Amino acid sequence: METFNTIVSCCSGASVIIALIITLIKPIREKITHVRERDERIQQSFAGVREDINSVKGDIKDIKEEINEDRAIGARTQILRFADEIYQGQKHTKEHFDQILEACKKYNLYCDLHPDFENMLTIAAQERIKEIYQECLKKHTFLDSRRNNDENQ
Repeated sequence: METFNTIVSCCSGASVIIALIITLIKPIREKITHVRERDERIQQSFAGVREDINSVKGDIKDIKEEINEDRAIGARTQILRFADEIYQGQKHTKEHFDQILEACKKYNLYCDLHPDFENMLTIAAQERIKEIYQECLKKHTFLDSRRNNDENQ
């Protein structure tokens, strides 16, 4: 009988321990579930933020392309206007020529990188600008801005 009581008392002690463990495990499991759910919501939020960031990156890239195209169009306009002034016999300073030649370089680079962009519009104008530039270099016939400033004062 004593063995039976020992077994019963052991079983009761074990039952108490098991009941205690179950009681402790249930809140821990609920907390783990709550943390997992919270983590999933956070990950979903981050996924939405990533999508928004990628969308903004695409928009910025498009805006940069538009700005670069506008700059190329502006350079083309400068080149053509300068060439028109040369055709009309207007003189320019060496600095102005240098600025236009830099605009030509940037314009040509943009055209090389963007084959779909209309780039045949300034070929004759650029050739003429370079010819007149070389001629002015040889003959020293650039417009002298210092002399003009002295005359105007």
